[in-house]
Amino acid sequence: MQETTSPYATFAQRAYARLIDNALVSVPLTLLMLISLIYVRSLPIAMFFLLVEAAYKPLMESNKGWTFGKKLMKIKVVDQETGALMNLNQSLTRYIPWALMFFTSVFVYTRYFQDPLFAEVVDPETFMEFVPKHVLSDNFLVSLISNLSVFSAVWMFGDPLVRALHDRIAGTIVVRDLEAVEKAENVGWE
Repeated sequence: MQETTSPYATFAQRAYARLIDNALVSVPLTLLMLISLIYVRSLPIAMFFLLVEAAYKPLMESNKGWTFGKKLMKIKVVDQETGALMNLNQSLTRYIPWALMFFTSVFVYTRYFQDPLFAEVVDPETFMEFVPKHVLSDNFLVSLISNLSVFSAVWMFGDPLVRALHDRIAGTIVVRDLEAVEKAENVGWE
């Protein structure tokens, strides 16, 4: 990764942080959610795992300024005006695209579970056959909402402070965590 003198996190740093968070948090919780739906046949347990995944980002960022991915990439989210940790309201405002995606997921998985044909789903293979046949699989609104975070991220390319749309709305900015960078350099990690 190319070093930058800018205090702002780059698109690449943020993308890598998101990939790390997906690998460490989203994928395992999604797998647990699917196991709950397919094998345990429990919608409440599946929804619990969706809720844990949804709560991870705004709670970690409002309390620490980072998620695990951001911490590993040595970046953090701060209030744009003060440079201090953002508050919970800013974190929740910043989370709007993912919150809409969460509510859409709850709706879609609930509808899957309620479909009489879901009784034939007994393993991941039959689940993968069921999903494209479901009426919500090609719903324009579901597809649009499922991609809100991508739409928000595109704003970073035209913003001088490398802010996504959700950062602009919440009054936050993602910056390099200079303390973490300095610690890593002192230990010899960089």
